[in-house]
Amino acid sequence: MNPLNLLRLLREQGEKTIFSLADLELLTGEEPVNVQATLRRLNDSGVADILDGAWVANPFHPPDPEEVAMVLCPPCYLSLEYALNIHLLLGQLAFTRTLVHPGATRTLTVGRPPVRYEYNQIPRRLFFGFQQDARGVSLAVPEKALLDFIYIRHLATGELSAANLGSFLDDLDLSGLNVERLREFASRFGAEGETMLGLITAAAEI
Repeated sequence: MNPLNLLRLLREQGEKTIFSLADLELLTGEEPVNVQATLRRLNDSGVADILDGAWVANPFHPPDPEEVAMVLCPPCYLSLEYALNIHLLLGQLAFTRTLVHPGATRTLTVGRPPVRYEYNQIPRRLFFGFQQDARGVSLAVPEKALLDFIYIRHLATGELSAANLGSFLDDLDLSGLNVERLREFASRFGAEGETMLGLITAAAEI
């Protein structure tokens, strides 16, 4: 397949930012092996960007890193440090896109320039508390991002000690939290939710 023909087709797709290999096979009418060979040539030349072997960024309308995050390990939503930063609870920048999903924990670095994506496992019963924007990007609401952070970084993995977690919580601006929603979400975690509420209450005096 002529690479220029594929690029022409991509340019004609308007504002579509990401294509699956199946999308391109349907769009071109070409055999999968031909599409993949053409994509490798475009990727090697730096014209197109293959994302984790299964997705292609539209070079004429590139996706935001958050859009890429949604397709690499679905279903998922942005949470933890990255969401806390977006909601202005966390004062420091979070360059890694931190997400939660029901699958195994994994970290990927993809794209040009490279972006790091960290997918953290959470039980399917706790996969809630997020909103989706017009791009299809799912982001945890502030209260769920905070609960996810404590659950994953402290309770589930022990990555943060109680002392380090307390220090982290003390540095957050928790004044704008919706206390009713926080308590309702925490109740869905069971006994661990009560523990998390206690930690948050001590830090925020709510």
